[in-house]
Amino acid sequence: MVDDTMRKKKNYPIPFRRLITVLAIFLLVAISISPVMGMTVMPTNYNVNLTVSNDAGARFNDNSDNTYNFFSATQSSTQGQNALHISSNNISKTDTDVTFTTTQSGVFYMTDTGGRGWDDDGILMLAVNGTVPDNFRVHIRSSGYRWTPVLTGKYPAYSSISYVPGAVDEYFTKADFIYGPQIWRPAPGPGNYYPIFDYQDMTNTSNTFSIMFIDLNAGILGPNTLGQLDFSGQPVTDNGAIKIEYSLENLQTMGAFDAYAYAVSSNVGQGVRWTNRLSMSGASGYYVTGVAPAVLTLPGQTNPPTDLEGDGLYEDLNGNTALDFNDVQLFFRQMDWIAANEPVALFDFNHNSGIDFNDIQLLFRRI
Repeated sequence: MVDDTMRKKKNYPIPFRRLITVLAIFLLVAISISPVMGMTVMPTNYNVNLTVSNDAGARFNDNSDNTYNFFSATQSSTQGQNALHISSNNISKTDTDVTFTTTQSGVFYMTDTGGRGWDDDGILMLAVNGTVPDNFRVHIRSSGYRWTPVLTGKYPAYSSISYVPGAVDEYFTKADFIYGPQIWRPAPGPGNYYPIFDYQDMTNTSNTFSIMFIDLNAGILGPNTLGQLDFSGQPVTDNGAIKIEYSLENLQTMGAFDAYAYAVSSNVGQGVRWTNRLSMSGASGYYVTGVAPAVLTLPGQTNPPTDLEGDGLYEDLNGNTALDFNDVQLFFRQMDWIAANEPVALFDFNHNSGIDFNDIQLLFRRI
C-alpha cells in the first residue's frame, strides 16, 4: 500500500487548469440554468399588438386586451417618422431636439408638426438599459387635451377640447417592464428594427433594454389644428402639447424616453402610426443617465471591476480593463461574495435579480 504522503501532486500547466475550471462551470450550469423571467421580446417591429403598463389599461382599448396595434402593414419604413417629436419645451418645431441629461426628475413634451394637425392619444415608451434594479421606480404625470375623435381631414373644434391636468399620475416599477431584453423598438416597415436612442450602435447586440409603454391618456394638438379659425385668439395650454413630468428612482444605467401617437382615424388605419425620428436631421428624444452604485474590489484583487461595454454589467471582474478567462474563474470563485457584497444588478447577466451559475455562463460567452 502506498502512503498518501508519498503520492506526488500533479502540477498541471495553467492553460489545462483553466480548461478544467471552465468545464466545471459548464457542468454546473447544465443543471442550474436560470431563465430570464417576466418579459418577452416583441415578436416583430410592425403590425403588432403591444400592451400598455398602466394600471387602468389602454384609454382606447381597441382590442379589449389593453393593447394597441403598432404600425400598419401598408406603411413604408419612413412613413410616420417626421411629424411626432419629444421636445424639450412646448413649442412645436421640426429641428433636431435630442436631450441627454443626468437629471433624475424633470419635464419634457410630446408635440406634432404633421399636416394632419392632431393625435388622439400619446404613448410614451420607457426603455432601461441593462439590468433593472428591484427597487427601480418612475413617476409619470401627463397633462394635455382630450376631445371626441374626428375623421381624417377634419379638426377637433375648440368647443370640444378639454384640458386634463394629471391625465396619468402613476408610479411604474420593475414589474411593469413587459418587453425585452432587446436592442430595438417598433417602427413602420417590415424589418425596420429601429434604434432606442440617438445614434445607437445597433451592431452591439449585448447592449439590451427592458421596455414598457405608458398610455398618457391625452392627445396632441399641432400647429395645423391651432391655426384653424375656430381656434383663433383662444387660449391653449402648452401650445396643445402633452406635458410629461417624470421622476426616476434607482436608475443605474440609462433610461430612454421615446414617443408614439395613436389616432382613431388616419390614412393608414386606426392605431399607433407615428414615432419620433432618430439619428438624422429632425431627430428627437429624451435620455437620462442614472447613478451607478459603488462597486467593491473583489477579494485578492487590486482594482475594482469595470463595465467595459457601458451596458450596466461589469464583465471585467479583476479590473485589468480586459475581459478574459481570469474574469470567468474569478466570478466562479467569488460568486457567493459578489451576491453578498456587490450591487447584484451589475453582475446579473441573465437579469433574474440574483447571482447564479447562468451568469457565469453568460459572462463566458462574451469572451
